[in-house]
Amino acid sequence: YEELFAIAVMEFVHSILRNFIKLSDLQYYDYGIEHLRHGPDYSYCHYPQGCDPNLLGVLGDFFLALREIDFVVVSAQNDNVVHFTLRNEVRHWNASKVIKEMLQGIGTGGGHIFTAGGIVFDAASYFDEEDMYKRFQEALVRTLVEPKGRKNK
Repeated sequence: YEELFAIAVMEFVHSILRNFIKLSDLQYYDYGIEHLRHGPDYSYCHYPQGCDPNLLGVLGDFFLALREIDFVVVSAQNDNVVHFTLRNEVRHWNASKVIKEMLQGIGTGGGHIFTAGGIVFDAASYFDEEDMYKRFQEALVRTLVEPKGRKNK
């Protein structure tokens, strides 16, 4: 590894490792800060105006950096499809189980304990932001493994 490091093109390595956003993407941060819904240790933000699904992950990581937040769902409607990104920092929830529970009967999703994603293909028929927020809250309760104390961020 030491030899590879010496010959690596570090600019390229850094470009792979960093999350690149554009100045025009800052509007999504503004919108998210203004419209973030949150409970005691979770948050949800939906972008009805649409958002690049790759940027949703970056936004999810941004919101997860908040001290009070352990679990994040970020979604965006792009045409008639809604994309979901979930981020989690605690073991008493499993992001994959939460998204499957949230989208049961209306979409599909999967992932693992800390990161998951999902999709609703027919948003006109199956997606309502208020209903989805309620589904999210209910999924957190139904999939809770065991309550834990607050984390120290």
